[in-house]
Amino acid sequence: MPSTPTIQRRSYTSRPGFTLIEVMVVISIIVVLAGILLVALGTATDSARRANATATLNSIRAACDSFALDHDSYPGVLPETALGEGLRITSSQNAMLHLMGGYRVYNENTETTQKPAYDAYKQAAQDENRPYFELTPTDSVTGVRWNLIVVPSRIGEGPLIDGKPYSPYYAPKDSEIAYNITGDNNYPSGVNEAPTIVDPWGTPILYFRQGRSVGPMVGSSSTPGMFTLDGQQLYLKATRLGELGFSQAQSQGVGSRLAFEGTNPGGIGGGGSSSDPTDEQARWLTLLLSHPAFYDPNQPTYGTPRSSYMLMSAGKDGVYLGRYDGPVDDTGSFDFDEDNATHEDLDSFDDVVVYGGG
Repeated sequence: MPSTPTIQRRSYTSRPGFTLIEVMVVISIIVVLAGILLVALGTATDSARRANATATLNSIRAACDSFALDHDSYPGVLPETALGEGLRITSSQNAMLHLMGGYRVYNENTETTQKPAYDAYKQAAQDENRPYFELTPTDSVTGVRWNLIVVPSRIGEGPLIDGKPYSPYYAPKDSEIAYNITGDNNYPSGVNEAPTIVDPWGTPILYFRQGRSVGPMVGSSSTPGMFTLDGQQLYLKATRLGELGFSQAQSQGVGSRLAFEGTNPGGIGGGGSSSDPTDEQARWLTLLLSHPAFYDPNQPTYGTPRSSYMLMSAGKDGVYLGRYDGPVDDTGSFDFDEDNATHEDLDSFDDVVVYGGG
């Protein structure tokens, strides 16, 4: 008999797959790795920006030192004590003009020798239809009246000093220049018409130049100091500044330890002018500007200058010596007690500081 064909059934096995738990584990691993990568990239970016900030400050320092070799003084078209609050021109801009040109200046003592160049410069700007602005500040210490004209489009041509033209001492990158930096409606229109040198976070670089060899480290209306806050207030009182748009002005416990806004108690210890530095401002500025080896904590606003000038970047937080940066107390909270502050505390801030001039 013919054999009955045997029907062979193919055995099928189920294809391997992933359970929901396995999928969730893989996703969790990917998220963790992505987080680690983002942190690493962020750290690398911050480190690169900090290195760039240091390089920018060192470039400005080299320009200032080169300027001093030629002219036996550090750059600043106007005396620091003629800058007022820096609403029209800041201390940093004052120095950059001297390094880069684009201005003419005279005072009542040099009117006969330097006013003709001033008038010719103004006339040329008018003939060429170039925007310009003029300032007529008075030195708060000497009473000397100054006249300054700035033609922004000519900044970079090199300065004219004692009737002699010089090549520019400093040539910033495009990324290091910004205009109308504060975006602050509290200041009058036309403010900050000169360009500002900024750090990699878009925050202006502060420039403190020594003006006297005696007195407290930071001056007041009654006692002129070796350094002054004149020319810094446009930045230190700004409510929005830099890439992050943070406020420098102190309000509700935030802002810069170098800034003050509100009812000023009248400077150090009270009783002075409303434009005088407060205890907090004077203490931190003295620590920044003084040499740690020649500083007496019993005289917290006096000392020996560390150098002839200081350049300062606010760092990645965009706030100069931010109140939410720096030293911490025993509880792990930020320490706001300036009375016990030391030079070592400066290392705990993210600000980048360069000194020059010896």
